[in-house]
Amino acid sequence: MHRVNCTLKSTVYNLNHQVNHNNRSAIIRSPVISEMETPASDLTELGKDAMKRLSTRLNIFRKPTALIILCVISAMSQAVAPQEEQMDRSGDLAYRPIFSVDLAGISVANNLFGRDRQRRGEHATSWYESVVNFGGAGFWDLDKSAVWAEVSVLGISSGGYDASISNPDSKYVNRLELHEAVVGWQSGNMFDMGYNAVNLAIGRQNYRVGRSFLIAKGGADGGKRGSLWIGPHSSWYNSATADIDINKNASVNVFYLSRDDLPYSDTHLAGINTDLKFGDNWLFGAIIVDVFASDDKDRRNTFDASVRATYNADNNPGWGMDTQYVWQHRGALNLQKNAWFTEGSWNFGGPFSPRLSYRYASFDNDYDPLFYSSTTWGTWYQGEYLGQYILTNTNLASHQAKLVMAPSKEWTLSVLYYYFLANTANGGQLTDSFEPVTDPAFAQEYNLIADWRPTDTMKLSFVGAITAPLEGATQWTGGSKTVEYFLLIFSYDF
Repeated sequence: MHRVNCTLKSTVYNLNHQVNHNNRSAIIRSPVISEMETPASDLTELGKDAMKRLSTRLNIFRKPTALIILCVISAMSQAVAPQEEQMDRSGDLAYRPIFSVDLAGISVANNLFGRDRQRRGEHATSWYESVVNFGGAGFWDLDKSAVWAEVSVLGISSGGYDASISNPDSKYVNRLELHEAVVGWQSGNMFDMGYNAVNLAIGRQNYRVGRSFLIAKGGADGGKRGSLWIGPHSSWYNSATADIDINKNASVNVFYLSRDDLPYSDTHLAGINTDLKFGDNWLFGAIIVDVFASDDKDRRNTFDASVRATYNADNNPGWGMDTQYVWQHRGALNLQKNAWFTEGSWNFGGPFSPRLSYRYASFDNDYDPLFYSSTTWGTWYQGEYLGQYILTNTNLASHQAKLVMAPSKEWTLSVLYYYFLANTANGGQLTDSFEPVTDPAFAQEYNLIADWRPTDTMKLSFVGAITAPLEGATQWTGGSKTVEYFLLIFSYDF
């Protein structure tokens, strides 16, 4: 579904890995959905019908680039997915191609509670996003260790204003750019700690730490880069990482990362993360991060220290728990801030395998959320409308209730409810307001998500969201209309 682990050790070293190259499409790869063989003809008709209905609904697929991508997807859907990894071997050298396509059609009614043109200068109703990622990965066996490398390129096309109006001067985007260019070394059987216990990498790569609460997304999307929802710019501009498995119950990650944003902020950070497993159920972690350089003067010299814990029961039904706390010192502003969340869940077992959870999350005013990203629906983009486009994880408190069930091997349904509040009514991201925000109650959001995975290479997800403003949102925007949001995303991963 997604790379919860922070490292690349499962990405390139085993060349049978189906690589995730963006953060958003990774969401729909749900672990509770099993693979199922589906006739290619059925996939073709289903894919064509879905895209036809979406095109009619949104009336957005009129640009030549989008039509070309649709043709590519239709052609791919007529081919049976390979059962073995697409890998060629020549002596001690192995290599495989990288190819994936993501296509999203999105519509919104009453954007920004009916006030987007007045507040952002443009009006969003519908838009499309498409991303093609292609390249190759190589693996060289050095007897007791190995060297690997990966290079890939993004082809991006998007059209229309997104819901955040991040692209007022770039309504249509068509661009080709480097995604990953990374080389690494893995220890193989060189050390007694275990196979590939040490993994080193340097270059432009994807890299996540812990639960993606702090360090996950290396680049920025939207604006002149397009494809804000798909979010293909996940790799860091430059990096040097070391991932060490001390034993089967302990690991350490040491990293240097530089941010790939636009305009380029020359942001550099370094840190260390550790994970400790106790028994079969408990996982504890800690991380420190130092943003030691940045052209963003408010972000410069930001230091984070964080601890986290996770519990998952062996039995089903059974309960689970996840929590994390962050202490942050913002040196440039001489501020100390906090962020934390706690989540409890219950797996019911039985038919549909329903899982019910509740989470409370809090982020101080003037807290810097750094570079979080997605791990599942609702984490850590909170709300498919508000969290994706309007709010960031600062000066915010949220209640989330979530129900996930799997009616069949191919389908997963998720229902989410949010209640959002401001920790400081007229502070942080709510300062630029239509009128002074005096009520911390901001909005309620309801999400309904259906994921369909007919094969291990094809995914289709439908997302519907309704967002109702409370007094705080009305004061901030001047609008009082309920937002209706719809998304359909198709993903193919070779």
